[in-house]
Amino acid sequence: QGRWQGRVMIILDNGHHMLKEVILNRIGPANEEARKHPIGSMRIADFDDVMYRVQSQENVFTLFYSMPGFKVISALGLETFLKGVYAQDDIAFSYTEQTIEDATYNFSMTFDLSSDQGDGGAGLAD
Repeated sequence: QGRWQGRVMIILDNGHHMLKEVILNRIGPANEEARKHPIGSMRIADFDDVMYRVQSQENVFTLFYSMPGFKVISALGLETFLKGVYAQDDIAFSYTEQTIEDATYNFSMTFDLSSDQGDGGAGLAD
């Protein structure tokens, strides 16, 4: 009982600091040398059961997402939303489930790290 009778979600922060750091340290012409040393594949978990996998080879960067309630969120227009948010970036989205090392990911986005749209990757990393 009380004033919070429904579900409440507290948003502590938007974005993931580790993902942002990986992108900002590898994107754009200024970071060409860093991309010569690939990170390969890395799995990152978030406190709210969202799981990410980063795969990077030279200029190609793929970010995989796995999240509870994906089908519900997707039905609310996730694809249209993401296309709008990243319209200025050349990103290939895949909404096909993919299993990598015993983890299933709901969707992924792949982009070219050699271009930063003139903002040092800040728009994409946020």
